[in-house]
Amino acid sequence: MSRFTDIARAPTTIDPLPLPIVDWRRVGASAPTTVDFAYGGPNAPLPKADAVVITWTSAEWSALDHVFINSDRTRLPTAHDWAGGWVHYTRNAPPVPPPPARTAGAKPMGSPPLWGRYALVDIADRKGRSVRVLLFKSDSHLAHAPGLSGLEAMMNQIIAEAAPSWVYSIGTAGGTREDQRLGDVVITNAAKIELKNAINKAGFKLNGDTFTCADWYPSMALMKEAQHQLFLRMSTMVTYPALDALVAKLHEQVPGSDAIALDDLVNAPILPADLHTPTNHALKGTPLLTTDYYFIAEGSDAAHYAFLEMDDAVIAKVAGEHGVKYAFARNISDPVVPAKTKSGKSLDDKVRSRWSGLIYETYGLYSSFNGAVATWATLAELA
Repeated sequence: MSRFTDIARAPTTIDPLPLPIVDWRRVGASAPTTVDFAYGGPNAPLPKADAVVITWTSAEWSALDHVFINSDRTRLPTAHDWAGGWVHYTRNAPPVPPPPARTAGAKPMGSPPLWGRYALVDIADRKGRSVRVLLFKSDSHLAHAPGLSGLEAMMNQIIAEAAPSWVYSIGTAGGTREDQRLGDVVITNAAKIELKNAINKAGFKLNGDTFTCADWYPSMALMKEAQHQLFLRMSTMVTYPALDALVAKLHEQVPGSDAIALDDLVNAPILPADLHTPTNHALKGTPLLTTDYYFIAEGSDAAHYAFLEMDDAVIAKVAGEHGVKYAFARNISDPVVPAKTKSGKSLDDKVRSRWSGLIYETYGLYSSFNGAVATWATLAELA
């Protein structure tokens, strides 16, 4: 599992540790409030909102719900009952071709319908003013059929129906530099796209394009307090025994990796001693990189990008065409992975990919908590 494969709700594979209750009073705020609305079914238009926040994977979705809807209780990663509070949205969604059958003679399994699920909340600032926010869990992705055409159509429809002034995309991301540690949050207002998948390159001329929201960037006025008072410290979970257990899984899952030791894989972004102070990185104008394939940075080869992810440039393109302001708040869930062992030998790509995936599987939910909190901190300044 990784940012590439974790696209729908699925059971976790980790020993459960709960997400904490959010103590909003630490930052002089109150919890977002759920808004009741007349739900007309999955084919009905979306309700109006001042802002739309889109998230993608199962880990991100759970963290978003926990912070924005159910922050008054702890959340185990194995819990899924909370999802019943979100309603389905499939209006004008295209048919999705089923994936191929796994075995000869077996019937192909059906794919989940596009577009996704949503909920509606009000977020109050510290003066009592509020902003209405549509929370949206997307089942449409750039890397999965129908690819770019589906994602673009979904965004056009969301903006047309909800009529927001702001759009955010949030969730897990790959790090691009070693000072982006596991659990840190990076916020930007620019995105570049790089495509390899044939379903996205055919008929679209976006490859290599960069999109920037030149007239707006989220306020950081609340961020310092949120960072110090509410962010989850990854050092409570990222310990050497926990990382040793992940190395053992790596040896089980990647043939020929037995000689790889923990010292070959631990670098600055996941060093337990340096994970006590999760940080927000405000990278205004620095483009993220959107790909339709799973790209893991090594060393500083991607340091000119804010982070790596797999949908946001399409969000930027469509929002910009509608004159809607946009930003991206992404938590580092799979940081830069070493390219060489301590002795200087190159690490096999299969080892690097599986190590990145193991970090994501184990800590993606917890890093996404920080991303959701950071998003709240900027939304509370929109009121």
